[in-house]
Amino acid sequence: MTSTTRTAVTKNKRIQKYEEAAKKMFKKEAERQAKAYKEKGLSSTARLIIERVKATGTIDRGIHVDVGCGSGKICFELLKNGARRTLGIDLAEGAIEKARELAEEFNFSSQAEFIAGSFIDVTLNLEENVQSVILHRVLCCHPNAKGILEKTVSLRPEHIFITLPTDNPIV
Repeated sequence: MTSTTRTAVTKNKRIQKYEEAAKKMFKKEAERQAKAYKEKGLSSTARLIIERVKATGTIDRGIHVDVGCGSGKICFELLKNGARRTLGIDLAEGAIEKARELAEEFNFSSQAEFIAGSFIDVTLNLEENVQSVILHRVLCCHPNAKGILEKTVSLRPEHIFITLPTDNPIV
């Protein structure tokens, strides 16, 4: 085994460890976020994403993909604002279960699809153009941000929306 191979194996284990921990944490976080969304609506940064998508004038075209969707709140707001179809992807099965529950509650089940799994690993066979990919507070914490960006670009979206927490040292 070369040192390059060892590095790749270590990196994969590091990412696997992160993803396992994230699945547990984000399940609880999705519950909290769903409750807050139902009571208060979107956070200011999530509202800004919706405003920016609307400002493109193309919200009603193609599919909008929300990576790290949690309870699906951005997907639902896009649909409320004229999107025809959304796809939410999250590591945590519990978060996806909550998103599917809310999709039923808000009557968006036919327009909002949710997939549990790592965005990098999920195979997407999308029939329509990807209008936007939303990376809301995703790149800041994932150990393979480069892989997420590469997968995002491979979808050939018209727009990419990225937010990072303001207290992140990278910003």
